[in-house]
Amino acid sequence: MAINQLRKYIWLLDALRRNKKLTFKELNELWLNNEISEGIELSIRTFHKWRIAIEDLFAINIENEGRGEYRYYISTSYGIDNNPFYSWLIETFSLGNLMMNSISLHERILLEYAPSKDFLPTIISAMKEGKTLRLKYKAFWQDTRKVILLEPYCIKQFKQRWYLLGRNVQADRLLIYALDRISEIEKEESMKFKIPSYFSAKEHFTTAYGIITGDETPEETVVLRVTDWHAHYLRSLPLHHTQTEKDSSNGYCTFEYHICPTLDFQQEILSMGAFVEVLSPQWLREQIGNTVKLMYEKYNQ
Repeated sequence: MAINQLRKYIWLLDALRRNKKLTFKELNELWLNNEISEGIELSIRTFHKWRIAIEDLFAINIENEGRGEYRYYISTSYGIDNNPFYSWLIETFSLGNLMMNSISLHERILLEYAPSKDFLPTIISAMKEGKTLRLKYKAFWQDTRKVILLEPYCIKQFKQRWYLLGRNVQADRLLIYALDRISEIEKEESMKFKIPSYFSAKEHFTTAYGIITGDETPEETVVLRVTDWHAHYLRSLPLHHTQTEKDSSNGYCTFEYHICPTLDFQQEILSMGAFVEVLSPQWLREQIGNTVKLMYEKYNQ
C-alpha cells in the first residue's frame, strides 16, 4: 500500500476521533484545510472506499447516524480510545502526517531519541510466524555476549525503550530483554513454537510498573501522599492503570495503587524527590527512607 494512501486513512480516523461526529460537508472542509488534500475535494464515493479500507485494515468501523444531518462517527463498540494499540497506532501516524506537513520546522521541533527499533521488523515477523529467534545479547552487568534462543511472546515499550518478552529455550522460562542490548538477531526457520493459550501479555504486566516481573516482589496496595502541586502531573499522566485518588487536604493528595512495587517503581518514586511520601506498605516506606538516608549521607560527607 502506498504510504500516501495510508496517510489519508489515518487523517480520516484522526479527524473523527478529535471531532466525535461530523457531517460529510464538515469532513470535506477539514480535508480541504489540510495540506494532504492538495486542494482537491473529497468525493462521497472516495470517502466510502476509505471507510471500507479502514475497517479491513484496522477493524475500526465508521458509522452514520442515519438521521438528522447524517453525521459520521467511529463506532464505540470498537473501543478505540480504550485500546492502547489502536490509540498508539493512530496517534503515531497522525503525528507523522503533521510532521511531514511541517518539514520547514524541523530545527524547531525537538524529539527524544528512542533506541533499538532496528530489530522490530524481524521480531514482529517471528511473532506472526511462530518462529524462534536466535539473538546475541549482552546485559549491562555481563562482560560477554550470550547466544540466546527465544520464543517471542510479546514486545513492550517503556520509557522510550523497547523490550522483548519470551521463553528462553535454554533456561525454559519467561525472560525479558532490552532491544538496545541485542547486537544480532535472526529467525530460526526450522524452530517453530506455539504461544500457550493461557498467556496474555496484558495480564502478564497488569501489576507491573514497567518491565520487571517475576522477581518475587508481591502485589501490594501502595499509598502515596503527594503535594498538591505535583498531584497535577499524576492526574494528567498516572503512574499506573490502577491509580485512584483518595483524598485531598492540607496541601496534599493521596493516591492508591495495586501494584508490585519493584525496583523500577521505587526509582520512579525517588525521582519525584520531596514531592512524594510513601505511606504504605511499611516495608516500602522503610526501603525508600533508607535509600534517601544513604543519599543524604553521600551529600553530607
